[in-house]
Amino acid sequence: MALKYILIIVFFLLVSKPFVFAQKPDSTAFADGIYKKKYLNGITKERGKYHQSKKQGIWYYYSENGVVLKKEKYDGGVLQWQLFFDKGRITQTIDKNGKVVKRPNCGC
Repeated sequence: MALKYILIIVFFLLVSKPFVFAQKPDSTAFADGIYKKKYLNGITKERGKYHQSKKQGIWYYYSENGVVLKKEKYDGGVLQWQLFFDKGRITQTIDKNGKVVKRPNCGC
C-alpha cells in the first residue's frame, strides 16, 4: 500500500516538473514592450519600455509611496542621462559621460 503512494508521488513529480520549468521565464531576456515592476504593496517600483530586449526611452523609478525618485533615458540600451529627485525637485543630473551636476535648489 505504501509503495503505491510512493509511486504516485514519484510519477507526479516526474510529470509535473517539465511544466513548472516551462512556465518560468528567463529573467535575463525581456520581450519588446512596456515593463513594470511593483512593490509588494502594489505601487509601481519602476517602469519603462524594452525594444529588441534593450531599455529604450524614459524609465521611471518610484519610492514605495509612489513618488518619483529617478528618471533615466536610454537609446538602444545605452544610458543617456539620469535625473535624481527629492520631493519633486531635481537634485542631481548625470550625463552619458558620467558628469555629475548637483542641483540643490533646482525648480526645473
